[in-house]
Amino acid sequence: MFRLGLIIAALCLFASPVLADTDYIASGYDYLREGDLERAERMFKGAIKLDINSEAAWKGLKQVHAAQEVAKKSGGMKDPATAMPPRKSPRSPQGPPSGPSFPPPPPADPAMEEINRELLSKYLPGAVRNRPKSSDDHRAEAAGKGSGERTDEPEEAPSRRNRSPSASRPAQGARVVKETLDDSINEELLKDEDDASEAFKKLRVWATTRWKRDHNGATEFLPSYYGPDLYKLLVTKLAAQKHWSVEQAKQRFRKLVKDQEGLLEFYVKMRNYTRSPKVAVAIHDIFDRTTLEDDHGNSYRPIRFKAPSVTKLLTEDSYTVWFPKYDSDGNSVVDKAKSKLFLIINDQEHEPATIRIPFEKKQFKGEAGEKGGESWWDKLF
Repeated sequence: MFRLGLIIAALCLFASPVLADTDYIASGYDYLREGDLERAERMFKGAIKLDINSEAAWKGLKQVHAAQEVAKKSGGMKDPATAMPPRKSPRSPQGPPSGPSFPPPPPADPAMEEINRELLSKYLPGAVRNRPKSSDDHRAEAAGKGSGERTDEPEEAPSRRNRSPSASRPAQGARVVKETLDDSINEELLKDEDDASEAFKKLRVWATTRWKRDHNGATEFLPSYYGPDLYKLLVTKLAAQKHWSVEQAKQRFRKLVKDQEGLLEFYVKMRNYTRSPKVAVAIHDIFDRTTLEDDHGNSYRPIRFKAPSVTKLLTEDSYTVWFPKYDSDGNSVVDKAKSKLFLIINDQEHEPATIRIPFEKKQFKGEAGEKGGESWWDKLF
């Protein structure tokens, strides 16, 4: 009897989220038939939160969005204040109704689908699936194509001539300032692969700040500032490995940093350090929760991003964000800071509401030095 009781209890625990999912869907379609689109949307989103793969819930939510668009165009959008009161219990059917009372949805609009996905990403962590990747995202090693070797370096910036809509946003309040590019290559490093690799590693460590919560966290962040000097050492390292000439190295360097002009690039590596069983951490919209702020309170949103390759972090992954290098008056964002800038990450699961990762102004310079308050781990890394 004791074993039978355990089996029944386990079945009840397993079935409860399934039943709740079905209840949400059934209620959503009931509200949809009655024209109460706001409550129908809440029900379907609740079902998706319980089961992200529920086709009935996603189909219902899509119909709600289509009905909302039709209602807006006809001026008949229902006021939530006049909506019907909630029922005490949901009703059948458990699937989509056979005859909806609202006009049929219009053909799928890619722009509207993207808006809907963005809305869902705000409401439900992890609800955006199959994020499309930009076809022009390449690794920084594309400066020397053919190696096929995967490294920890960031990916090359998407081309401005063929930019994915999901990979950039209009720059607000930023001014384009013409910069002079120093494309000189250290010929001594070109002759010694080990020295070139060591020089790149040293500057990358210098331009990286580690952040990890002391207790009860889940994600370790290792953001690195990738400026022209670090990219130059990356190309020099590759040139030493592949025996490029000085001119070949210069050409690849210029090509690599062409789209970096006027931008501050941060390559953010993430590691999930939870123990087994691993806790999946939602990161699908982390680039949209990342900003740059100086110690005067001036804040900047990214104008371009490269999303992580996964929507939930289990081991490690990375993303890249680009911020304006100059403000609307043409002043350097770095020079405006008193002594530090902070990479801000908001609303990360299992972490403080606001993560502030400090970067000293000298970390944006092209020469490695000593960081204040370095730990033994920082020096080892």
